[in-house]
Amino acid sequence: MLHQARFQLPTADEAVWAAQAHLAQGNFGAGFRLYEARWAIPEFVALNGQTAGPCWRGEPIAGRTIRLWSEQGFGDTIQFARYVPLVASLGARVLLRVPRPLRSLMRSSFDGVEILAPGDFARYQLHCPLMSLPLAFGTTLETIPRGRYLKASAERLHAWRERLGPKRRLRVGLAWTSGHLAHRPEAVAFMRSRDVPLGALMALRVPRAEFFSLQKERDAAQRSFGAGLIDWSAELHDFEDTAALIESLDVVVSVDTAVAHLAGALGKLVWVLLPHDADWRWLRGRDDCPWYPTARLYRQEKPGDWEPVIARVAVDLARIA
Repeated sequence: MLHQARFQLPTADEAVWAAQAHLAQGNFGAGFRLYEARWAIPEFVALNGQTAGPCWRGEPIAGRTIRLWSEQGFGDTIQFARYVPLVASLGARVLLRVPRPLRSLMRSSFDGVEILAPGDFARYQLHCPLMSLPLAFGTTLETIPRGRYLKASAERLHAWRERLGPKRRLRVGLAWTSGHLAHRPEAVAFMRSRDVPLGALMALRVPRAEFFSLQKERDAAQRSFGAGLIDWSAELHDFEDTAALIESLDVVVSVDTAVAHLAGALGKLVWVLLPHDADWRWLRGRDDCPWYPTARLYRQEKPGDWEPVIARVAVDLARIA
């Protein structure tokens, strides 16, 4: 009598971890399919709520109304907003729901798209979370929608250029800490591993360069950088202000946070400081980023060791300054 082996299906958590492993290797087909298992995780669904109606999976939608919506953090929303014009190009009426700090920027960037905030009501026939759009479009490494896709309004750009005045030196934007808004302790620990002590960035202070804080919240550690850090955080009312400030800079140096995604989406030169175990979206073993052609990646060789990373950035910064 043959023994029949019993195979246990992976849990939703295990499927999501497997998805991230595939995505980090650039295997987007299997990765994005498995990543849909996040909707079987009760905590994840509880954070995002239930969405009525069928989810769009790539079928024809000309003449229909679809609601695209943000499901995770600001950086995730910015990264996958690149698909919004593609959905609109299929002939659909597109509604886009994003957190309020992103509304103005999305409105400036996407003509003909109705921008909603959480709680706004609008009728639709189909919906799709932003991070499911790569699956709907069958995205591969070669077909990632590239190029600049976000922009600040002309009014905001003018206001920020007036505020900064004439440029005399290389302008460098700095973001050294990520948001710790995750809801699971292990996720919070992972996000903290992305942070760089601001004092360690003093090694970047080269002649012929001036530095601008791109952190929205003021940090007591900013004082350790000295008077050389220009802080306009009180004037950064939303992401469109941050975008307009970034547009006025020459290069952005950022840890893995929304600022890095924003700079890349604006087509700005951005150097991203990555921990040893970087998030899947930055792939593995690369110093470039298929998602953002203007990005350069600086990876830790050993966990927690930022000094060699910052030293490499300092050399490159001195070269362009």
